[in-house]
Amino acid sequence: MNYRQTRTVFQGKAFVKVLDRNAPLPPIIQPLAATLKERVSAIEAAGLEQTVAKQAMVDGSRNGKRFRRDLRRKQMIPIARGAKVHFAHDGTVLAALRVPHANADVDALVAAAKRMIDALRPFERDLVTQGFAPGFLDRLAADAEELKQLDARARDGQRRRSLATRALGEHFRELRGVVQAIEAHVVALADRYPELAAAWQSQRPIGKRLGRPTPRKVAARKKRASD
Repeated sequence: MNYRQTRTVFQGKAFVKVLDRNAPLPPIIQPLAATLKERVSAIEAAGLEQTVAKQAMVDGSRNGKRFRRDLRRKQMIPIARGAKVHFAHDGTVLAALRVPHANADVDALVAAAKRMIDALRPFERDLVTQGFAPGFLDRLAADAEELKQLDARARDGQRRRSLATRALGEHFRELRGVVQAIEAHVVALADRYPELAAAWQSQRPIGKRLGRPTPRKVAARKKRASD
């Protein structure tokens, strides 16, 4: 939530306190007060979800970029270069050893790693005897799977953040409508519930009722009429 939205939430919670302190409320305001509480709670929940989802998106994206770079530079490229020497005349294996460019997305990089693993798995023991580190394909598979999971978390965080942002917009629109409805009733019932009107006005100054001139204006009109 931005600063303006945060202020709106604080004001909504202040309105809830005003209504709670002035119970029992007029019957016409009671269901609106319940709706006001629900909207404030929904906004707080959506705001928390937005924050958590954004953090998950940022963490997944940041760690994913590092994993993607390391997977390509420190594993896939060295493996491809070393294996090409042993499979110079095997077109099928050479095709599987192709490493995507640096700007390739996660799906393309993970798919290329799996093709490389599948192509070299039958020859893993021979490659180890030729100087490859034991378990190099297992490490490549594990890191490719972790990169896939990081990317999935980042995408899920982005999706959840978008949903929470849209939900916040709806909740804020409903909150404004409820506040306006309650305020209209508070103004209309100010003569019967002066304490409620005063407490509400202390949180949000409200205009005077239309069509009700002040006593001073009434006296001025009577004086002009008598003249």
